[in-house]
Amino acid sequence: MLRKFFHHWERSIFGDDADDRRPQAFGWGLENLEGVELEGTGYQLVEVAAELCAASENFYRTKEITRVTFDGTRLAFDSPFPSPDIEVQRVTARLFESSAAEGRAIVVVPQWNADEGSMVQACNILNYFGFSALRMTLPYHEERRPGYMVRADAMVSPILGLTIQSIRRAVVEVRLAVQWLRQRGYRHIGLLGTSLGSCIGFLALAHDEDLKVAALNHVAGEFADVVWSGLATQHVRASLDQHIDLETLRRCWAPISPVHFAARLLKNRPKLLMISGAYDPIFLPAHSQALVDALDRANVDFRRLVLPCGHYTLGRPPFYLIDAYLIVRFFRRHLG
Repeated sequence: MLRKFFHHWERSIFGDDADDRRPQAFGWGLENLEGVELEGTGYQLVEVAAELCAASENFYRTKEITRVTFDGTRLAFDSPFPSPDIEVQRVTARLFESSAAEGRAIVVVPQWNADEGSMVQACNILNYFGFSALRMTLPYHEERRPGYMVRADAMVSPILGLTIQSIRRAVVEVRLAVQWLRQRGYRHIGLLGTSLGSCIGFLALAHDEDLKVAALNHVAGEFADVVWSGLATQHVRASLDQHIDLETLRRCWAPISPVHFAARLLKNRPKLLMISGAYDPIFLPAHSQALVDALDRANVDFRRLVLPCGHYTLGRPPFYLIDAYLIVRFFRRHLG
């Protein structure tokens, strides 16, 4: 009965912008992968993806942050990879600085199709409890969204290589933001990621030793599974049908799937909190469990909490208050 109630509630929220979600053309998209010169069939993408997983340290490597501007609130710097869309080439973020931070800052990574108001309340709450917060703007979102896009479709696209490169871009941009915070004098840096932001956040956590603590809302092991089965990506699944099966899609999107990098957390041993919804129709409980199982197999220490809500409803009262309490308590205990 509770599952039916929450799924009905989730669908009513989802329906508010469902008309903007339309299928697009399928493609392998190898040409979108910076530094990868192979072209052709999906089987080559499977092979390339395996190589990228094995060499993920290089795939998610950062360089020096360049062309930085900061006006006291708004941060901007160059994106690490070229793009045909000029809007995407410039990273933007907002710093919510707290005078009581004492060297503690949290990088906030929003959800897919976040607008400029998304996660701002979370940043204000973190400020109230003595943390500075740097709220990222994801590629293809807000002022970084090209004029011809109605939604941030390039972040989760049926052009498989474009999706890989978009997530890679976001992960490396988060790492560059961490670099900037270190240069600004922050010694203890954590991360808060939600939904797609949790995937980006986990990948950054697995590849950046300066990230010590992370709280992730809505987690999943396989990127492909969420797209294949989730309510929010039905239009992407419609574009994939007739072109690729789930197992091949998993192999193609392995470089952006947290489950393949669970063991990397053993190197830095960060503190990790993962929060899921028991009735989530987007990140299904089985998707979250896949990451939990991978972390258990790798003997990684983490904490997982499952709340009696869904995906969108985690952002509705009373659940967002419970979520905020759990996250603030976690950061106060472990960050600095």
